Amino acid sequence: MTQLRYPINALVSYFYFAKDDLSVLHQGGLRLIGDSGAYSALTQGSKIDLKAFAEWGLKWSQNGTLCWVAALDVIGDPRATLKNYERLRGMGLDVIPTLHHGTKPADLDFYANDGVDFIGLGGLVGTNANAGSMMRWCLSLMRYAQHTHPQVRFHGWGLTAIEPILNLPWWSVDSSSYGSAWRYGHMRLFNPRTAKFVSIRTDGKEAYHHHDLITRYYGVNPSQIAVVDHDSIPLHGRVSARSYQYVEEAMKRKFPLASPTYGQFSATDRQGAHVVDGAKRHLKSLATEGN
Repeated sequence: MTQLRYPINALVSYFYFAKDDLSVLHQGGLRLIGDSGAYSALTQGSKIDLKAFAEWGLKWSQNGTLCWVAALDVIGDPRATLKNYERLRGMGLDVIPTLHHGTKPADLDFYANDGVDFIGLGGLVGTNANAGSMMRWCLSLMRYAQHTHPQVRFHGWGLTAIEPILNLPWWSVDSSSYGSAWRYGHMRLFNPRTAKFVSIRTDGKEAYHHHDLITRYYGVNPSQIAVVDHDSIPLHGRVSARSYQYVEEAMKRKFPLASPTYGQFSATDRQGAHVVDGAKRHLKSLATEGN
């Protein structure tokens, strides 16, 4: 298949990876960012221990395994979100704060004045907001930052599944649609020629209708990814990871941005589209491919 470019950008959550040796993924070719996994914890009736999360973030960011770590945010409660940010910074972890859908643009001021030039935008998951509303809100935040804090870059939480969002100048994005082939029975492949996603059902038939896309840009025969079973998941994962890499290339062509400087960032960091998967074996498969 088309050669994967390493490193592959990936997101790991404390909720799922608290006890794992992340160096295995890092050394295998994954460029990792971290978050708390608070939403997953909430949906499963669990809570994130702030001190334990800080220790995890410090351990893996100080040795270079995690490029950056997001703060433990509280959707719908900006005060609690700010408090967690301040407590985590007080513990020595330079976390990336997140503003949620509906927040006023001026709420950027506190973080920018605190030296933060990289901020997450999110809060669409688990709400009734639609893509259009999210797009308008993100645009309002970015326009405000352009005029008042032009050094600020943005990460879009869970946004690669919303195609119009790619028309905004993100530094990075992430999405769990990476695993849609084996989770939902369809895979979303980015077409570099049209700069659009194509949704392909893994029903044994539809892949053949996209023969040119699959063979030309992904280097596999449609028969190899037409259906999903246990043995084909690693290949589906590699194809999906390549799709994210095409997204990265499109992002950088349209909006080439200088790296943030806050926290662990360096001038050599690059814009990225991060794959998300709570199933450790899937990310380990990608890491193994990188050796």
